[in-house]
Amino acid sequence: MNQRFICIHLALCFLRTLSDLLDARNGVAIIATHSPVVLQEVPKSCMWKVLRSREAINIIRPDIETFGENLGVLTREVFLLEVTNSGYHHLLSQSVDSELSYETILKNYNGQIGLEGRTVLKAMIMNRDEGKVQ
Repeated sequence: MNQRFICIHLALCFLRTLSDLLDARNGVAIIATHSPVVLQEVPKSCMWKVLRSREAINIIRPDIETFGENLGVLTREVFLLEVTNSGYHHLLSQSVDSELSYETILKNYNGQIGLEGRTVLKAMIMNRDEGKVQ
């Protein structure tokens, strides 16, 4: 199953149906994923992380509860990806480091920053401006 080409809603319906079937038959399944959305549907007691470094392979449980967890937390904790060092966080951070105002940054992005991005941006600016004499 190639998740890139499956609608998230259909994938989640499939997971729920598979879970019900496995529960009814006392079965198990192995599913490999790079999707935090999939992990959000499964408790940590039902999953393992497979970490590989060259020839060494470690199989461990996630440190956090995964069922219903925030996607950013899952991405960071399970996939070891720090979103603040990449993607839109990095771009917004560069804008904030340029000493631009919130309104100017929004204008530079043509108002095309989503709610989470605007919230992150406001927090970054507040942290930057904390302690400055106005």
